[in-house]
Amino acid sequence: MEWLFYLIAFIVALCITFTGAWALRWAVRQGQLSNLEEQSRSIFTEEEPEGRQSDFFPGRGGSSRRSRRQR
Repeated sequence: MEWLFYLIAFIVALCITFTGAWALRWAVRQGQLSNLEEQSRSIFTEEEPEGRQSDFFPGRGGSSRRSRRQR
């Protein structure tokens, strides 16, 4: 009965591997990996320029740091 567990685990592992390989092949064929430098900059806008931090964790900077000093 133990062999059934290993057989099922092996089949699941193969499915995950083939799904990952298929997803990578799809991404390459669609051009998703063609220009990573340009695509990494696509999330920046005029309000949030590249290289300038505009958001902070609570208590780690920005307005929350100033409010602690004023107290």
